[in-house]
Amino acid sequence: MNPEVSHEVVSRRDFLKLSATGLLGLMLPPLELNAYREDLECVSVDFEFVNHRKDSDIKGVRTKVEDSDLIIVENIGWDKEALEFFNKVSKGEITKEEIVGRGYNSYYTQLLNEISGSNKKIVFADVPKYSNLEIEWYTVRENFLDFSKPFTQQLRELYLSFRMYADWQRRRENEVLKMTFKEIKKFKNEQENKLLATNVLVVYGAAHTRLMHILKKDMDSSFSFPDNKFLFSYEYEAKRRFWFADDDVDPKKVSLPDVDLMAHVVLEKILNNYFYLPNEKYFANTSDLDRWFRGVVESFDFQEIKQLWNERYSELKKSDPMGRFVPKEMVLKIAEMMREKGVEEKYVLSGINNL
Repeated sequence: MNPEVSHEVVSRRDFLKLSATGLLGLMLPPLELNAYREDLECVSVDFEFVNHRKDSDIKGVRTKVEDSDLIIVENIGWDKEALEFFNKVSKGEITKEEIVGRGYNSYYTQLLNEISGSNKKIVFADVPKYSNLEIEWYTVRENFLDFSKPFTQQLRELYLSFRMYADWQRRRENEVLKMTFKEIKKFKNEQENKLLATNVLVVYGAAHTRLMHILKKDMDSSFSFPDNKFLFSYEYEAKRRFWFADDDVDPKKVSLPDVDLMAHVVLEKILNNYFYLPNEKYFANTSDLDRWFRGVVESFDFQEIKQLWNERYSELKKSDPMGRFVPKEMVLKIAEMMREKGVEEKYVLSGINNL
């Protein structure tokens, strides 16, 4: 990392101090698996890690559905009515038209089509509706930019918000694992032969590899990612460094976010609505879109990002409008910089046309 960058934005000592206080919130008690160990015998778990935004992210999972006995699905804020609907779809009691009419996004609509008529038991191992964790979710997931704040302060606040987000995810995942074990036990108890091999398919977002690492210690588990190379956004890369901070489950034992990474998170958030979403139409799947977008953000260096921020910050000190507003002039300047960096014109124009 550039020493000048570190000194100008936030000192190494300050970041280490933040890291130390941040980890206090992440020191969760270890998940006790002994109570479930007997129920995990003759059980294999296959994690299907996916992007869960578009229909193409889950299309083709039917083969794994057919090979499974129990399917566990990610769904924050689920209720009994939603669970009943998924199982009716699995039993073939719901038409494709009724699935579409349900109003789910394209990912969940496609997932329902993939399980339709399979006659597999579906369960949600996730935070249920109206639970404390579900209510808290609406707070921890928010981390807006505020251009009325100095760049240093904004990086600090994002850093701390990611710590809180990771703490919530770890608590959530501990509950997910407990629910997973309980559902497996319940499923096995319903079988005439409890020693019969049970294949469990877990369909979860690709950020949740911690679940697989923990389970891998105690049972037969495998996993797969999308066929296309998966690449996390800068924001998720930063969050996952907190997420895994206290677990001895990640062989790389990643370090905490540095200021260069956090600066790229800021630019990524600025560009997201203007150059990510408008360009979805050019990419067949989310993984390809993510790789393209990360490459664009990566082409900007720290000083360029800081300068963009400071120009907007200086304007706000004069006029003092809403701090979250990204002006047209800023987007046009970024578009010109993208051209200079060799970004294809159709992608640049797509963002400009979204103004």
